[in-house]
Amino acid sequence: MRFPVIALFLAAGAVLGFGLDPAGFDLVEAPEGSWFTPEFSSAVGFSFVTGGGRSYGTGTYVGTLHFDLASNLRADLDVGYARIFDFRGPDAGGFIGGLDLDWNPTDNLRLLFHYSGYIPTEVHGSL
Repeated sequence: MRFPVIALFLAAGAVLGFGLDPAGFDLVEAPEGSWFTPEFSSAVGFSFVTGGGRSYGTGTYVGTLHFDLASNLRADLDVGYARIFDFRGPDAGGFIGGLDLDWNPTDNLRLLFHYSGYIPTEVHGSL
């Protein structure tokens, strides 16, 4: 019992000796002014089309995390799932995602970068 108390005392002394204040660390919320305070939004959609004796439906969910990396740089990370419903045959679906970077270095210049992709979870017709 004596060893853990001494080790805890030495660890606390080392942390305070380097000028770190343990009261500023929190496992639940990021500190004020931190770039890691994302906002979250999500979207859900469903569409349906019929014609020529066939009917299809598409369901989509996308969740987006918005990060302010700097005063003039914003990043958005999208993660979601899309499903195609074939009411007379097999279904298909896949994960969707993307990354957006929005940089405003001056009032007259704005640079946007967008990357997105789709990873199928199964091949249409193989179910």
